[in-house]
Amino acid sequence: MENIVWARVVFYALSSLLAAMPAAWAGWGLSYDAATGILSINIETLAGVFVGALLASGGVMALWGKK
Repeated sequence: MENIVWARVVFYALSSLLAAMPAAWAGWGLSYDAATGILSINIETLAGVFVGALLASGGVMALWGKK
């Protein structure tokens, strides 16, 4: 089987976004008011969560992604 580098990069990026979802759903950047039906998004907080997840994923790739 070939070692497809771009597929590994995509996997790392998607895995970090998936890893950030529970934090976002826990109220870090997203809130839902059921009474009014409004979903509020705090861009700064949500961006921080995603950037942190991407940095962690990049660290993993830098450490173990090389042959």
